[in-house]
Amino acid sequence: MKRLALLAIALVAVTAVAACSNSQADHKTADASFAQGMVLQDHQAVVIADLAAAHAGAPQIKDLATRIKAAREPEIVKLSGWLKTWHERIPADAADVKAVTNPLPGGLRVLRADELTTLASLSGKGFDQNFLGRMIDIDQGAIGLAQQDLDNGRYGAAKDLARSIKKDRRSEVDEMVALLKTVI
Repeated sequence: MKRLALLAIALVAVTAVAACSNSQADHKTADASFAQGMVLQDHQAVVIADLAAAHAGAPQIKDLATRIKAAREPEIVKLSGWLKTWHERIPADAADVKAVTNPLPGGLRVLRADELTTLASLSGKGFDQNFLGRMIDIDQGAIGLAQQDLDNGRYGAAKDLARSIKKDRRSEVDEMVALLKTVI
């Protein structure tokens, strides 16, 4: 009976170690680059969306910024969790471009400090136009990163998220292009 209990414990331990090892083996550099790049871009989108509350002129821009922030924050948590599991560096915030340990594919676009300062100095229509242009750039970079992961990644959950990001960001870009024509 004692042997059976020890065998059961050993089997559970081996299964747990195998599960952890599989989690490590299920990703590759493309998945880590995707996750790191998206964390950077998502952080930046949140920073820019926060500016909209005080600086945007059109209510449609404030609404869009609220939705962007609500979508990006859980994405940051999910992607950071994967990076932690994979023992990859997690970018701390939008300014942490140096945290990325792998080359970033797909057109990563992170605004420089002077660009953020300029955006923060604007209000009304000037802010709205600049905000939309910056967010379009960020979303197009995200679409590129997602495509790179779909082409080169291996981790199934990352590929699922990449498909979702491509779809959602394309929809956002279409909405922002329409807003540029109607609100500005």
